[in-house]
Amino acid sequence: MMCITDFDFPHLTPRLIQEFEWREKETGESLTRKQRMLFYSLKQVPGEWEGCDTELQRSLYLIKNMDKMDKNSKAYNDGRYRDLFDSAESVHISAEDVVTYSQSLAHLREYQSVLDFRYEEGKEEGMAIGEERGRESEKENMARKMLAADIEIDFISQITGIPLDRLREMQGNS
Repeated sequence: MMCITDFDFPHLTPRLIQEFEWREKETGESLTRKQRMLFYSLKQVPGEWEGCDTELQRSLYLIKNMDKMDKNSKAYNDGRYRDLFDSAESVHISAEDVVTYSQSLAHLREYQSVLDFRYEEGKEEGMAIGEERGRESEKENMARKMLAADIEIDFISQITGIPLDRLREMQGNS
């Protein structure tokens, strides 16, 4: 579990991250393997963007100061945090816009679902067509060999299922 706090624990040395361990009261068995508790203190985040040395500090700085920042800030111009800024802006939209956005998102997801289905359907159809063409090609190869061996054209048509006019065309191209 992760918690972001705007306070420090008064009985502990102030730190950016406080990790707490759960123990079973009677046995003292550590439960940390099953669940970790991390508290991130916004009080320990540097006051200026330039003072943030790590990605964690920069991320927490943005969370702490997002409402005071604009598109001219160094954090925004850094470019790596544009998605975070865009998400924060979406919080300030009107109820009507939220409904419109939700409807658009539902339509987009539905459209994507149809595209995904059609893609799979087309892929299966393409595989079937490819297999069919492969079988036709095999039949034509066999028919060419039979034509080259001067086997009766009616017999070749019966065996391969290739129409007589196509066999005559193949015979003319040999």
